[in-house]
Amino acid sequence: MGREKELQGSLFAAVAFSLWGLLPIYWKLLNGVSAVEILSHRIIWSFLFTAGFLFFYGKVKSLHALFQDPRRMRFIALGAFFVSVNWLVYIWAVNNNQVVETSLGYYINPLVSFLIGVIVLGETTDKIKILSIILALGGVAVIAVGNGRLPWISLALAFSFALYGLMKKKAQADALPALALETALVTPLALFYILVTAGPGSAFGNAGVLVHFLLIFSGVATALPLFFFALATNRIPLSTLAFLQYLAPTINLI
Repeated sequence: MGREKELQGSLFAAVAFSLWGLLPIYWKLLNGVSAVEILSHRIIWSFLFTAGFLFFYGKVKSLHALFQDPRRMRFIALGAFFVSVNWLVYIWAVNNNQVVETSLGYYINPLVSFLIGVIVLGETTDKIKILSIILALGGVAVIAVGNGRLPWISLALAFSFALYGLMKKKAQADALPALALETALVTPLALFYILVTAGPGSAFGNAGVLVHFLLIFSGVATALPLFFFALATNRIPLSTLAFLQYLAPTINLI
């Protein structure tokens, strides 16, 4: 059963990171919309999408159970913060032609996730994995030095997502209710931006049909890989998950 669970987790992770690898194509279609507005729509529509599935599958009671668990609530709230930071930096970078630096960030991210898994969570590893991480670290260092400046976008992406993964491991909550709660916690801020800050000058309501569709569907594009990622974190160690994370930046660069 342990082997089957690990295989399931690896498959879920591969699906999640493959979807993330394809997402830059999606966000480039929205390059006329501000990063904060896209982020706000991602949050709002993700919440509606996951909440709809909660009701459809009759998992609302699971959401109530999370509210009554302060420990899990704390980790889910922190996870919501870290993933929101990750989304904002990522969308801004892609829409400002920083695709290479975003890819570098997601090459650094597995290194951070691996170290968190081993040092913070005490996960066991082997010499082959350690050697692989050292070689990867060397390669990333060469690219970063060649860039000629501190890759702040890359570091922000790497650490925010690695910390999000840590919060998911700590929470160990059912994937769908946890994801619905994550988005619910930041939805009021997103709504405030859309209704008050963005106002009549926002893309939503002023742009064409395609932009409206892309903004609404961004909820599915956001929630689906996060759902598979949550399923994976509940099944395999963070240090193992780290190696599968290389799928996303590799697909980004292709």
